[in-house]
Amino acid sequence: MINEKGKDPLHGVTLERILNELHGQYGWETLAEKVHIRCFKENPSLTSSLKFLRRTPWARAKVERLYLKMIRRAWRKVLHNGKKERGMDNELEPYLRITSFIDYDQPEVSEFAERVCPKGSESNLKEKAVRLYYAVRDEIRYDPYDLQDSPDALKASAVIKKGSGYCVAKAVVLAAVGRQQGIPSRLGFADVRNHLSTPRLRQLMGTDLFLYHGYTEFFLDDKWVKATPAFNLSLCQRFQVKPLEFNGEDDSIFHEFNAEGRKHMQYIHDHGSFADLPFEEMFAAYRKQYPAMFEELQRTPAADFHEEAERRQD
Repeated sequence: MINEKGKDPLHGVTLERILNELHGQYGWETLAEKVHIRCFKENPSLTSSLKFLRRTPWARAKVERLYLKMIRRAWRKVLHNGKKERGMDNELEPYLRITSFIDYDQPEVSEFAERVCPKGSESNLKEKAVRLYYAVRDEIRYDPYDLQDSPDALKASAVIKKGSGYCVAKAVVLAAVGRQQGIPSRLGFADVRNHLSTPRLRQLMGTDLFLYHGYTEFFLDDKWVKATPAFNLSLCQRFQVKPLEFNGEDDSIFHEFNAEGRKHMQYIHDHGSFADLPFEEMFAAYRKQYPAMFEELQRTPAADFHEEAERRQD
């Protein structure tokens, strides 16, 4: 069972998250049509709208009602499509929602998921989760230099369109395609010590500590199972690291040692699990820990991490 506090469907859901998800779903123009308030019509922005809604209870109530309608409609769609396995209950609803980051209503995400898991196939949710894992692991190229301080860059649809991203971006994609297929999916984060990065990456970061390393969790057979799609197969071969497999039953997390017995990955601190991407919290930690990296990536073109890994083996 999932521990949730209280029965309020908006418990723990911030106004900022509500507005982000509504804007991601409808855009300002449609929002203004659905909720007739000036902040959505005249030079709308997240900052000005939040300021107005926080001091105007009646307007906030209208926005919250629209948000509840949106998530309930998404849930009914899942039920209508027959994607809810017997035994699922409303406690899993937050992990099937469309969000501004996990935007599986966008064509890039739905087309990716339905290509990997075609409609009409007899696959159960576990088999679908396995197929989606390998597709995201190997078709989305891992790139730790793709660290953009922009919410739009971390939307699942944007990552799929680009075809590359770092661990968090790939975890967001896997959660999105999982939800699109009716699999309750959430994001997990941990600080890890990575012993097998490249010299340039270590120099930019100033450390081998990776904050908020991201992975995905699927709810399968009445339990949460971790899936880490970060390193694609070709990159693992360059680093001589055993690629992470996933069977839908056991946690798939990085090994402490590589194939040669050298230290690979150590899990230092667990940040827990989230129904949506904690963007502000995560990037505040990044900016504090890696100021030189952000400055350098803004000045110079991003390097090719795969080529660096290849040279590392020469």
